[in-house]
Amino acid sequence: MTFSDLTVFSLGVGMQFVKKEKTSMFEAICKMLVGKCPRLKKLCVSFDGLHSEEWIDFSQFWDGNWPQLEKLTVEFDGPIKVLNEGEDLSTKLTNFFRRMPKLECLHLGLEHVPNISSQEILPALTSLVFPERLSPSLFVSRKMARQLQYFGALELGEVESGKFPFRLFQHMTSLRYIAIICPKEKHLIPLWESAPQLERINFLFLDNDDNTLDPTVCNNLFIPYNLSLIYHYCHYT
Repeated sequence: MTFSDLTVFSLGVGMQFVKKEKTSMFEAICKMLVGKCPRLKKLCVSFDGLHSEEWIDFSQFWDGNWPQLEKLTVEFDGPIKVLNEGEDLSTKLTNFFRRMPKLECLHLGLEHVPNISSQEILPALTSLVFPERLSPSLFVSRKMARQLQYFGALELGEVESGKFPFRLFQHMTSLRYIAIICPKEKHLIPLWESAPQLERINFLFLDNDDNTLDPTVCNNLFIPYNLSLIYHYCHYT
C-alpha cells in the first residue's frame, strides 16, 4: 500500500507546544497530502490551540485536489501560515472547494473566513459546521442553503438582535438539525419560526457565560411538537 491508496487521513494536534525541529514534520505531512494522496474520501487536519516556536507553513494545503473527498475537517488555530504573500484567501478557498464536487460534510474552523463565491461550489454539501462568531451569510448562499440538513456551531449569543440573518434559514428547506452556542431567549422563537422543519436543536451552554439562556426558560416557551431541545454543558477550569 502506498500513500496514493489512502482514503482516510486524520491529524489532530491540540493544546500543546511544538518545538522548532518538529514544525518541518507537519509541513512534510501537508506536502504528502497535497502531492501523494489523490484518493482521499475523509480528511481531518486540526490544529486547535497550538503553540509553536515557529510558524507552521500550511499554505500549500489549499492546492490539494481531492475530487473523491466526502468529509473534510479543517481547524487552524495557532501559528499556522495559511497564505503566501500576495495570495487572496477568498480566491484560494473558492478554487479549493470547486475541486470537491462530492463533499457532503464540512467542518471549517478558521480565524477568518472571507466572503467566497459559493453559488456554484459544493453541490453535494449537506452538513456544515461553521466558525463561531461569524455570520453564516458570508459563506452560505441561498442556492447552497436549500441542501443543508445540519448546521452547527452558530453562536447566536454573540450576535445582536436584528443583525443575525434569520431569513437565511427560510431558504434551508432541508434543515433538520442545528447546534447553537450560548443561546439567548430572544433568539429562540425567531429561529424556529424561520425554520419550522427543524427536528432538533443542540444547545451548548458555557459555565463562564453569565448572559446565556437559562435552560428552564425553554419550559415556558411554545415549542413545536416535532422539535427536540438537547442541552450540553461545557466546563472551563
